[in-house]
Amino acid sequence: MNRPITATTELELRRLAKRYSKYGFDYDKLVGMYNIDSELSDEATLVMMRFTLSIQFDEEEYFTVQDIALLYDVNEEEVEETIEAHKDELIANGGMVEVSFVPPADMKGE
Repeated sequence: MNRPITATTELELRRLAKRYSKYGFDYDKLVGMYNIDSELSDEATLVMMRFTLSIQFDEEEYFTVQDIALLYDVNEEEVEETIEAHKDELIANGGMVEVSFVPPADMKGE
């Protein structure tokens, strides 16, 4: 399976290559990794690659609510609620947590 390499995808793969080349992951190897048959969307595949590489090589990566929602195929509000419900536990285990979701009703002052 060959996924399309959009400009955004190429930029992300090049960023990953720059960061992980010291571990043997150059651009071509990352393209191969990106093209592994997967049920994930193209965007989720890139997030999964970042996650996998960061765990494998103990590198720090930051993930947005959007990233997590893509990986778990849930909406962003569910991710925000889960983070908020477990915020103390996440912080205690070394996680950086910043929740910034504002429900639409609160934005209108209701």
